[in-house]
Amino acid sequence: MLGGVLVLSILFFFPESGRAGDLGAFQSSVISTDLFLSWIPAQAKDLKLTSGQVAALREVQGDFKGKSEEVGRRIERNAQILSKEVSKYPIDLSKIKPAIGEISNLRGELTYHAIKSLYRVQTILSQPQWDQAKAEWAHILATKAVGPSQAPSNPSGKK
Repeated sequence: MLGGVLVLSILFFFPESGRAGDLGAFQSSVISTDLFLSWIPAQAKDLKLTSGQVAALREVQGDFKGKSEEVGRRIERNAQILSKEVSKYPIDLSKIKPAIGEISNLRGELTYHAIKSLYRVQTILSQPQWDQAKAEWAHILATKAVGPSQAPSNPSGKK
């Protein structure tokens, strides 16, 4: 059950809405994954992590951040192509279809890397550490909304 909560929180952290400025589910999943990867090394004492585990977790976080930034730039380039082409009259469908396909592929690539990052975290943590981290993260998600500008704090209040 908690594994499902973690995956759902990563894939659908914020509901999609039609209000301007709201994050879509895809953007939110990237932010949620980044927040989780930022949060977990800070739980070293609570999860009884070794210094080697903390270093490895920070590497996973850095790798994911780098990959998400790279893919984000590529998505932005394709979005600019779409914007430019859609503003023309008549719209050249042969030019927008490849950009839409590329954006779709890049979103899939980033989702794969988010899941791969979680897998890497699992290979670093023991089963009890993973289970505890999932439970604490699920508690955080259940008790407060976490926005992209704030990393969640330790729910038990321990330092």
